Amino acid sequence: MNFTKRIIFFFLFSIFIFTIIPTSSAEQIPHRYAISNVVDQITPSVVSIQVLKNDGDNFHKTFFGSGFIINENGIILTNEHVIASADKVYIELFDGTILKNIKIVGFDKSSDIAVLKIAESELNYLLPTVNTGKSKKIRVGEFVVAFGSPYANHLGSELTVTSGIISTKSRIIETQKTVYQEYIQTDAPINPGNSGGPLVNLSGEVIGINSAILSQAQGIGFAIPIDYALNISQEILEKGEISRPWLGVSVTKIPMQITDKYGLNNEKGVYIKYVNPESPAAKARLKKGDVILEMNNIKITDPENLLTMIKEKEVGENISLVINYNGTERQTVVKLNKKND
Repeated sequence: MNFTKRIIFFFLFSIFIFTIIPTSSAEQIPHRYAISNVVDQITPSVVSIQVLKNDGDNFHKTFFGSGFIINENGIILTNEHVIASADKVYIELFDGTILKNIKIVGFDKSSDIAVLKIAESELNYLLPTVNTGKSKKIRVGEFVVAFGSPYANHLGSELTVTSGIISTKSRIIETQKTVYQEYIQTDAPINPGNSGGPLVNLSGEVIGINSAILSQAQGIGFAIPIDYALNISQEILEKGEISRPWLGVSVTKIPMQITDKYGLNNEKGVYIKYVNPESPAAKARLKKGDVILEMNNIKITDPENLLTMIKEKEVGENISLVINYNGTERQTVVKLNKKND
């Protein structure tokens, strides 16, 4: 083999070797500061919320929670249960600045969303804001970071973070007062004081609002999907309240075993996982295990389709549903009421 051929052979052999050798472990492992970078990005937009009650003589602090700034106009998202007992609200920015002229724009108890606004007189500098992602695009198993000020009454209002993964995307949580649907479940601990803070992916996008609603929960946390929270907050900003029709069910795609058991032959529809006992659905005798096939003679294709159709109706309007349970179809009429009722 002459010299030129040896050179060509060596060049081709080198390309082959570098192609089959895996990349170094350092390149395969996520950057060691990935979470730290997210913390640096998000922290300036997270606020500590101080809830004050008027005892007749003066105001005193009763509770701490968290929130985050979503635009330069000083709009803050948090949980309704954070500010539910408030006569006055203060917020503390990441640099320690305390702002006392805060307006509670509105809230929705059933979704646990509240909207606050920093007064124009307090907006003497550009506020840092978060970037929001799409909670419907999250994947089970992806890393997330929870921000907030847990146990601020005892430990101070300094921001802390916890991290974990998405455990499931559509958890139903029931409390004594209401039922919260489609929660994100994470093993990033969310404790009192974390409520209202952002749940963030490793791209630095807010995908949920932390909500410590189960005091007995240990090692797990729950968050309201940001897509849903932004829709609620937008209506609060526009109308000051939520006035939307409510069916009162939590639905999912039909499980395969139900399709076979009911003899649906892959028909479209949605499976009822839960019925709120005080809802229009309960009054119309809908129950867990029912499959909703049609609404007003229109076939239901998926859960989002049903929710969209209901959202387009008016409070007090009657809707006709075709229900299948255990292979038997029936038709029922449901009168939609206001969700806050």
